[in-house]
Amino acid sequence: MRYLFRTSLALLVALLLAAPAVSRAEPAGAMGRYDIGELFARAEAAWDLGELDAVVLLDSEDVQVGSDGGRKTTVHRIVWMATDLALEAYADLRVPWNSETSRLEVLALRTWRDDTWWPDETEISQTAVVPTIPSAVQRAADYAEMRETMLLHDGVELPCIVETVYEMTELPAEPSRDRTPAAGGPDGAPAGDGTADEVPSGASGMWAFQKSDPCVVSRLQVTAPADVEVRFEALNGSPENPASHRSSDHGVTYTWEMSELDRLPRPLTAYPEGAAPGVVWSTWRDWETLGRAVLGAFDRAARLTPALRDSVAALVEDEPASWAGAEAIAAFVSETTRPVRYPHRFWRLAPRTASRTWETAYGHTLDRAVLASALFGEAGLKTHPLFLGRAANLSVAAGSPSLSPFDGPYLRLEASGLDAVYDPATSSLTHTEAATEALAVWALDGTSWTPLDPRPPETAEFELVLEVEGGDEGWTGTGYLRATGAMSPYAEMLGLEKEASSHLASVAGTALPGAHVTDWSALEFGPERVVCGFAFDYDPGEEDEYGRHVLELGEPEGAVLSQLPRDVHLYSAERESPVVTRSALLQSIELRVRPQDQEVVYHPPATSISNAAGSLEVAAEAGEEGELTLRRRLELIGSRFEPGEWTALRELLLEETHERNGRVLLK
Repeated sequence: MRYLFRTSLALLVALLLAAPAVSRAEPAGAMGRYDIGELFARAEAAWDLGELDAVVLLDSEDVQVGSDGGRKTTVHRIVWMATDLALEAYADLRVPWNSETSRLEVLALRTWRDDTWWPDETEISQTAVVPTIPSAVQRAADYAEMRETMLLHDGVELPCIVETVYEMTELPAEPSRDRTPAAGGPDGAPAGDGTADEVPSGASGMWAFQKSDPCVVSRLQVTAPADVEVRFEALNGSPENPASHRSSDHGVTYTWEMSELDRLPRPLTAYPEGAAPGVVWSTWRDWETLGRAVLGAFDRAARLTPALRDSVAALVEDEPASWAGAEAIAAFVSETTRPVRYPHRFWRLAPRTASRTWETAYGHTLDRAVLASALFGEAGLKTHPLFLGRAANLSVAAGSPSLSPFDGPYLRLEASGLDAVYDPATSSLTHTEAATEALAVWALDGTSWTPLDPRPPETAEFELVLEVEGGDEGWTGTGYLRATGAMSPYAEMLGLEKEASSHLASVAGTALPGAHVTDWSALEFGPERVVCGFAFDYDPGEEDEYGRHVLELGEPEGAVLSQLPRDVHLYSAERESPVVTRSALLQSIELRVRPQDQEVVYHPPATSISNAAGSLEVAAEAGEEGELTLRRRLELIGSRFEPGEWTALRELLLEETHERNGRVLLK
């Protein structure tokens, strides 16, 4: 990494320690707790700064919760930066907030270099705080209250230290309302009437102590009135017993602090915070109270106008309360409402009404979920909100009611012959078994308010047999596919169009490039198990320069490699983070070749590997009439591979994907 400028670290430390009035300065009350020079000295003692892009000297969040669910959060961050990469991450910050429900106040924004604070020790430059409207909502007038305020540090010259302090005050949640008056009626919502139902109050959050860069001090403080109970869960080795303080003026304060933390393991996984030390906290009384607040938001907003009711009747006239009807409604939402890809948490539990979302023809995930829920209900489908864990095989902190460990809301749809999960972000349907595989589930169906941890995963199996034969009119073949559990293609094949044949074409074409499926039939077809046969034509392509046809047995769509997370990079010999799959995986691929007037001149050698991650076997068997059977079997035991097991896992995957273990030459 090329440094823009380089000042002696020893000199920087000397400058900091030689100026105690500056390093202990208090431009705002929140800044008087830590000595920056001392924090930097601790960083230098803990890590080799010459090898790092940045060190977070302090990352602190102070949350003050009110009895009405409102809260004020003070963020205090101090970062030492040395490279361009750190400059991009920490010098110019983007703070999102809802100007209708929140207030933002910047208390400190300064840079320490050359023995002084830039641009000033206490004052903030008028050009350093720039409110903007997020690009995602610029064509969504109902979301115009969203802001992303840019906090721009002046005087940055690497290496340097930047300090940021700001307060975000969030007002108590209000019920949903329409943005503009609309005609009411016996079948529609009386939009914009100004009425407000009582909204259950509560607040919650999640704090991960580890950061993307090493951190000297990571600190969370939560304060609540004496009559409000704060529930919390310590995760992954974080302090289980926080420091607490009671005050007649401020109530009860809980403080968690960890120090000298290494960066989050690389590569970053889809949800790295899930495996990091952290705290989930909540002032919601219990899961039922939080659940009823979510359901109340849906009930207040999920109202349809007569025109929308007529649209539903026309959509499902022939097949109400069926998979076809559900797909028709999902397509209707997709075609009539543009997705606004911005986190709906900034609107908390106050969605727009279903009618308003449809009228404006756009909506974020929560608004589209409300609209879809109303439409599905009108069609006679039983529906309720559903939240899914943010990572595979991740338990939830069931003692602290909070949406932080979950993604959602989704919708679960139930009817005769139908059990599906609707994703409002994509307006698509997936069978419930497939959608919830290995994920924690919080279903607001009224039967139980407690979230459920992931079901114990069973080994998922993928078996594919391809038999190809040469003939006077070209090559033809047949195939057999059996897939279970997490590798079942039920969700991909289910549909009214050509979903099944398209998926099988992808499976055959990736397993044997040049294969084109012509027909198929299902022997078993269910969420947990799919068994089918298919026929295909095969084009082996042109002969190579030696007059040989090359047959390649590749990696089929939906098999083991398709189940690995995107952060798995086989080119990396080392890994710091675990590899997590939805279940243990077993894959068996077999290719049977019957050449008509050619002979096999090369096939893969026998290979057998067994290690801590699983096993791989490659075997080829030649028949008396020139036929060849090539088998490749890969088994990954367990669904979580720690960094120490990466070498073993990588060995299996590299051998599985090596071209010598899939190449057959005919001449």
